[in-house]
Amino acid sequence: MDDSKTPFLSEEARHNSNPYESDDIHPEKNHHQHEPSPPDSTAERTVSRRTARAFKIAFVIWLGVVFVTYMAMPKGACSLHRKPTEQMAMMEDHVPGGDFTAPLGSGASGKLGYKVVEDLPKKLIPHHGNYWGDHGNDRRLIFIGDVHGSYRPLRALLKKVNHDQSKDHIILLGDMITRGRKSLEVLNYAMSLNASCVRGNHEDRILLLRKQIVKHPKSTHELERNSNQKLKAEIKLARKLTNEQTRWLEECPVILNINDVPGVGHVAAVHAGLRVGVPLAKQDPVQVMNMRSIDPTTGTPTSEKSSNKHHWATYWNNAQRHVRNPITVVYGHYASYGLDVRRWSFGLDSDCNRGGKLSAWVVDASKRGGTIVQVDCKKLADKSEGEGQ
Repeated sequence: MDDSKTPFLSEEARHNSNPYESDDIHPEKNHHQHEPSPPDSTAERTVSRRTARAFKIAFVIWLGVVFVTYMAMPKGACSLHRKPTEQMAMMEDHVPGGDFTAPLGSGASGKLGYKVVEDLPKKLIPHHGNYWGDHGNDRRLIFIGDVHGSYRPLRALLKKVNHDQSKDHIILLGDMITRGRKSLEVLNYAMSLNASCVRGNHEDRILLLRKQIVKHPKSTHELERNSNQKLKAEIKLARKLTNEQTRWLEECPVILNINDVPGVGHVAAVHAGLRVGVPLAKQDPVQVMNMRSIDPTTGTPTSEKSSNKHHWATYWNNAQRHVRNPITVVYGHYASYGLDVRRWSFGLDSDCNRGGKLSAWVVDASKRGGTIVQVDCKKLADKSEGEGQ
């Protein structure tokens, strides 16, 4: 039968009609009747509408759950703000095998549980006297770039600045260890001087190795046998660390915050750099320990080397011109760029480990802006064999 010609009977008509009678037996019952779609078609449309409505509701609920979950996550916990290639670019090395497959600083740092920001005690900061009885002090802050196990140059640098432990406080800008031949001696010396430090990418790496050695000694021995010379040296160094040295390194914050430095103002000591517009406590530790440049297309920090135009410090100094309380960043890490002094940043990694210079920025209450002091590392290279080439 042609469905389009099948009349749609009312409830009363259905009740009174004989179900065995033909539709055209009572033509008067069909007079002036409308011819809507058949009952089966209407039911299908009803089910379809209900299904679509249910799907929309479920989608809205799912979207809400995703949004709430994302907002509840801590800054940096979600990797959506960074492309995978950019995440990898932030890392200089990979540690092969087992738990070592995580990029340096990525899963590594998170597992280690570091301090992000620590304030330098006020008593260690130089300050001027005033008319109300405060005579000020003659204290100095001595910021030192990447030492990388270069013990003799470190001793020579402190001698050159006339270091006096009773009034001077040393701040090491990360990468104190590895590569050079006297990493353990550098650590012991820094600890004996009650120096402050910030965590560099190399400390981060060695601490991860140390943790792995303690937790899985057998797998680490196997890894050592099958690794290259660089990793073998790092494992050897990590294994030699004492518990005291390990604890000291673990206490190094990612950012050392220093308020009211005479002639300078607010200072932040880090290993690699800071991101513009992000509060210190919200900075991504991986970026702080690894960045060199800013990707011009994404605005994302990367460890890639670049021209001055895209150096992270260029962006930082431009931004500080427009803020009420600018922060001066003192950092290391960028050895190929060398000593880099700007209005609101001091780059102190001058490639000592490869025969360059070891640099210090010395700040006291009398000299506005501080003084740069350097020693020649090539002439002072450590002679004996050691842990980390």
